[in-house]
Amino acid sequence: MTGKAGIALMYAFSAWMAAACCVYAGGLMVPMRAHTVLRCAVVAACYGGAFRLYFSRRDGLGPVPAAALCLALVAAFDWLIVARRLGRPSLFFLSFWDWQLPAALAFGSVLWAGRDRLG
Repeated sequence: MTGKAGIALMYAFSAWMAAACCVYAGGLMVPMRAHTVLRCAVVAACYGGAFRLYFSRRDGLGPVPAAALCLALVAAFDWLIVARRLGRPSLFFLSFWDWQLPAALAFGSVLWAGRDRLG
């Protein structure tokens, strides 16, 4: 793993942890029907903010490789920590609202944060 990828993974991990903490804490304060909206807003804000800082560096990865690394880290951590605690872990990843939409928002937020570096 190159140094650039390692730094991108640190930013992705920070965004993942921030989003997880905010979603958990917010989940305790908002009604159940608002959880999806909360999760999507928090994911977009955390990943967009963290990678905006990352792309302010001059020597980082491009937006597409950074977004792909970020998505791989999210999938790995969600598998190891979240999905395995559920009765049927594969259903978590097949759920549009629980995993696919937040993952797409994380990917899109990273691309948005690095939009100045896109071709």
